[in-house]
Amino acid sequence: MFERLKEGFTSLKDRVSNWNWEKGIKSFFEKCRWFNIQLTTAFGITTIIHWSVPAFIMFLAIFVDPFQAGIATLAFLSIVPHEYGHALAARWYGIKTQGIVLYPLGGVAMLIPNKDVRLERWRELVVAAAGPLVSLGL
Repeated sequence: MFERLKEGFTSLKDRVSNWNWEKGIKSFFEKCRWFNIQLTTAFGITTIIHWSVPAFIMFLAIFVDPFQAGIATLAFLSIVPHEYGHALAARWYGIKTQGIVLYPLGGVAMLIPNKDVRLERWRELVVAAAGPLVSLGL
């Protein structure tokens, strides 16, 4: 029984390690462009805003209060440098970033795993901490 479970885990591990991450993430970004908004491209990294963000801000402006919509917009835009902090720290260690997608509850830096670069745990910590450090700097 355990042998069969071990075989299944090994085959899953092989499928994940052999998956073409760069192609998959590029495909995701191509699909996103149909219904999302491209905000900017800086440092070779494309930043996309999910369609629900402007919808949420317009809802606030129309039904709640335009001032609160402005505050929500500023708070939302503070996510951009945070995500660029993660992306640029990863680039420092040789990991490519396909792009950044911003959602109403945060953002995602789409990092492409590189089989040639093995990050030690302290470097992963640097990449993870770079975003909050940039946010503190604001």
